[in-house]
Amino acid sequence: MAVQDLRPLLAPRSIAIVGASASNPYASRLIENLGNGGFDGRVYLINPRQASVGGLPCHPSIEALPETPDLAILVVPQRAVLDVLETCGRRGIPAALIISAGFGEAGDAGREAQVEIRRIAEAHGMVVCGPNCLGIANVRAPAMMHSYTGLPVPRGNLALVSQSGAMAFASVLSPAADRGVGFAMVVSSGNEAVIDTPDYVRHFVDDPDVRVIASLLEGLRPGRGRAFLDVAARAADAGKPILVCKVGRSEVGSRQVVSHTGSMTGSDAVYDAAFAQAGVIRVPDPDDLFEIASAFSRCAEPRGEGIAILSTSGGLGVVLADKCGVHGLELPPLSAEAAERLAKGDMFLVVGDLGNPLDMRGQGAQHLHELLDLFIRDDRYHLITVALGLPAVGERAVKIARDLIEMAGKTDKPLIVLWMGTRLDPAGRPTDLDGFRLLETSRVPVFSSPDKCFKAMQALVGYHRFRQRHAERRGAVAGPAGIDASAARAFVADKRGTLDEVEARTLLAFYGIAGPREHLARDADEAARAAKDIGYPVAVKIVSPDLPHKTEAGAVALGVRDEAAVREACEAMLARQRPETHVRGLLVQEMIADGREVIVGASQDPQFGPVVTCGLGGVFVEVLRDVQRRIPPIDAGEARSMIAALAGAATLGEFRGRPAASVDAAVDVIRRIGQLALDLADRIAEVEINPLMVTPTGAIAVDAVVVLGAPGAQP
Repeated sequence: MAVQDLRPLLAPRSIAIVGASASNPYASRLIENLGNGGFDGRVYLINPRQASVGGLPCHPSIEALPETPDLAILVVPQRAVLDVLETCGRRGIPAALIISAGFGEAGDAGREAQVEIRRIAEAHGMVVCGPNCLGIANVRAPAMMHSYTGLPVPRGNLALVSQSGAMAFASVLSPAADRGVGFAMVVSSGNEAVIDTPDYVRHFVDDPDVRVIASLLEGLRPGRGRAFLDVAARAADAGKPILVCKVGRSEVGSRQVVSHTGSMTGSDAVYDAAFAQAGVIRVPDPDDLFEIASAFSRCAEPRGEGIAILSTSGGLGVVLADKCGVHGLELPPLSAEAAERLAKGDMFLVVGDLGNPLDMRGQGAQHLHELLDLFIRDDRYHLITVALGLPAVGERAVKIARDLIEMAGKTDKPLIVLWMGTRLDPAGRPTDLDGFRLLETSRVPVFSSPDKCFKAMQALVGYHRFRQRHAERRGAVAGPAGIDASAARAFVADKRGTLDEVEARTLLAFYGIAGPREHLARDADEAARAAKDIGYPVAVKIVSPDLPHKTEAGAVALGVRDEAAVREACEAMLARQRPETHVRGLLVQEMIADGREVIVGASQDPQFGPVVTCGLGGVFVEVLRDVQRRIPPIDAGEARSMIAALAGAATLGEFRGRPAASVDAAVDVIRRIGQLALDLADRIAEVEINPLMVTPTGAIAVDAVVVLGAPGAQP
């Protein structure tokens, strides 16, 4: 469907509740939440068997309403949903929210009914949230259009879309409210039969009241991965971070997701790659989602990567510094000016080693103004973390909190706080003199665990790095030169199944990917003559579409050094093959010297379409699973980052007297494979070069496999 206006759904001026009833807990909570939440629009209750509910009159039908509302909320039994939705469409109601369950999560019949929801919506141009959801909380409007138990949601600039309603309200909103984290909008999207997560994210990107976007994601619909990447790029342009808690990492988790919402989780490795490529911050747990999102919502984006850590506890400072070191975050040393000022000793009882992290001890907390000013004025520091190992209650704690709030208001550098200490008074009771709570209700992010604090630091710096790369690469990615896509499409037009090696390399040649010198021979005599022309040593292979993996089938011989060995290899390989194996011929190839083995390929992912994979040959891929993935098109910088991220990347450099392999040549092949997978997405199911021999001067596709899909197949 084309991009649609979600305002009737998310910010309606009038609402009809179909199935209003005091005995239905979902309906009764919905009516109560709307009233208690301050909705000032018109609300119409529809129930032909009751005169009123909760003191509000009921109408017998949608047709009997005095006006056409912006939104219809359906809390009727599953069997009645389709008829009610069709009636809403005929009445011209632009939006519907279906709380009723029993669809894609409930077997084949439910999935068929969910398809019908989409058909009705498309026929009438309706935007539909759900089914199987808890509803929407528009805190800004306000419009509490949800069926969760009464929950006060603080107002803020976060937006959340969650396919799980219970997790949205219980696992994110409830603890976030306890921490004073505010939201502008919360959507429980359920099974997403019509409007899905990319649609909501697009709306949030364009919403001036939203600064940070969060998502609890179980899975995108098939083919919707690229839509998500498109809106992520729009969010990056707008400087709005997207944080996602994506469930379904394990096989067990994936099965549970399917049974819960009927959505597909997709390959988790592909989600990881897509998120990293798009600058989406993936967090492991729901509490990380609102904690880290809160840091983004309260802080400006860092202008650089330098981090300063000030701690009242040397141990706390070291814990954070260790995490920074492990994850490559920069802690610039103290300037000479700062070291000289601190060495005077009038701010500390004891002046120890001065550095970053700065151990200011408990006494230093009384001088936060002056200490923080040193780092705020120093252009080498772009994010400041204050780690407190002190009681968080009492007059001293309140003064520290107020000092931190005041200094944060004087700079656009992010200032975040780790505060580890009791929040109870000496008698073991809560108190109003709570410095931690004071920070929670301010613009200063505060954390109670080093791990949460560091995750926020890492996310802030990581997002800054991504935004820099995004700005440098903004615009269309120019494809590699020397590609004949139309000839490639014509070549595969009448082909089916798996191409043999020679055909596969012919296809690669249309995309400017070089192969070795070779000759396809009919028999051993012709193979021997070809080997002499090419020059020894050579490789000899059986060419057959039935043998995509030649080594396992005993259909390849490497380093063959003379005519007798060629004949012997041909006879031995042919003797190993089954009678039903279709042998097209014997391939004689030159052996590539001074090359490193790299694997480059592409396949079709149900959610994201073409996905490019690269790795190093041998043990790195087969045992260590050392691979990187990206969604094409891929520019040179992204392809280079794929190679650099491989654990074995150093083996491409100089070692043991061997010259370095040409990373530029490997980068070029990665980009060309990505373009091939995009151009022929409807025909290519899989393509793999294994190995790609990367030499000091180029890259040669020694062996290749291409698996075709049926003509016209959707990626």
